[in-house]
Amino acid sequence: MRLRAGQRLGARPGRPGGGVRRPQPHLAARHSGRHPVTAQDVIAAAADGDPTSIELITRAGHRIGIMLAAVVNTHNPGLVLIGGGVAAAGDLLLAAVRKSVYHRAMPLATRDLRIELSLLGDRAGLVGAAFMATDELLSRRHLGHWIGHGTPAGTAGLIHQ
Repeated sequence: MRLRAGQRLGARPGRPGGGVRRPQPHLAARHSGRHPVTAQDVIAAAADGDPTSIELITRAGHRIGIMLAAVVNTHNPGLVLIGGGVAAAGDLLLAAVRKSVYHRAMPLATRDLRIELSLLGDRAGLVGAAFMATDELLSRRHLGHWIGHGTPAGTAGLIHQ
């Protein structure tokens, strides 16, 4: 769904409460008709108090929370870190994610659960992937396949046997 700067989410012209709000200065300045509004623009506008941007971030947080509630129910993690570019939305996003997860997940799964923003920001996915690969390569199951070669490079065939 695309919104113009200042348009209310879910609003329909001709309905009570529908239509377009007065464009907020931050988004209106960014959206000149030629340049799309980016997530960073919405985050900055929310920080300036733009109600449409706040609503967009809150709605995104609720949707992320719905997905995370399923993960929490099935995997029962003790910690969930929100990272990547979306983490720049900060506490506004985090509050919506937490509310959604704690509302939808089982109480036993959320009793000791912490949901926090990653300190790695938009590098979180890359660092997480590197740790997953390292953990797998150094696992008891794979280490013996490549350690005699001194490096796992070029030994994918040995590891996947």
